[in-house]
Amino acid sequence: MAPFNKYSANVPGTTYFLPVVELTSLYINVMLSFFDDEFAMFVLDDRNGYQPAGVAHLGRSAGGYLVDDPAQGRVATVSAMEGWICEFCAIEMGGILQNLGLMATALGLGGFPHFAAHPAWLQALGFRTEAVGVSKLMGLPPGTQDLPVDVAVGLEKGNEVLLKPFCPPYYKNMEEAVLAFVDYKYAPGQGTFRDGGAATAWKEGARVQGGIPKYADWTIAATIAYCSYLYERYGRFPATTGPFRTLLAFQAHHLDPDFYDRFYRTEVNVAKNLTT
Repeated sequence: MAPFNKYSANVPGTTYFLPVVELTSLYINVMLSFFDDEFAMFVLDDRNGYQPAGVAHLGRSAGGYLVDDPAQGRVATVSAMEGWICEFCAIEMGGILQNLGLMATALGLGGFPHFAAHPAWLQALGFRTEAVGVSKLMGLPPGTQDLPVDVAVGLEKGNEVLLKPFCPPYYKNMEEAVLAFVDYKYAPGQGTFRDGGAATAWKEGARVQGGIPKYADWTIAATIAYCSYLYERYGRFPATTGPFRTLLAFQAHHLDPDFYDRFYRTEVNVAKNLTT
């Protein structure tokens, strides 16, 4: 925790909220979009000498369909992709914290956000972890005295899996994980886009779902190739963070009107206005 938040954290009268984001479903979903015909993006691994990230055989220069000519503006890097994924999730977490702030205000409570991105938070919350060597995380040959790093891979309670990402160890490999995600959306009668529309607000849900095309085989193949490359080279997915991430927390706490009476001008005494 940042030192400037320690003075008031985890004291009597406070409640700490810590949103946890599962990144793999969003990541796979985004890559299925970027590898479709409309984008046909080509991805280079900037941590590996800007070599193709598992998709060399799918580039147009190799007879494939992905646009691997940088002059056409369809070439991206792994760092850019994973940065975008984290930024997307940060927007969602920001919305959660905003709602928590609004709720605290409505209840007459105080509150403020905390920076909470350290991986140790996930261990403290009881997530299942797996050790990955630093050399693996860096994409280097294994060292003789490799330092293990704990990576949060899922949340379990007893024999029940509460949070299950689309990656090992809950799937044999990234190919199985990507195919499971595709089924999550398109499995006949079960997928979110093929369940008959019962869970949607559309009057003709089944008809609307019928107009949503399934991913092309080559799009799925490109996503499998990319995700498999990352996991096999770096030992986790996403490569830079692992499947779970925390970023910001929100602390709600009781107000101390006497403090504001003593130190604040009357016209800006928010605590007095809330309590009266």
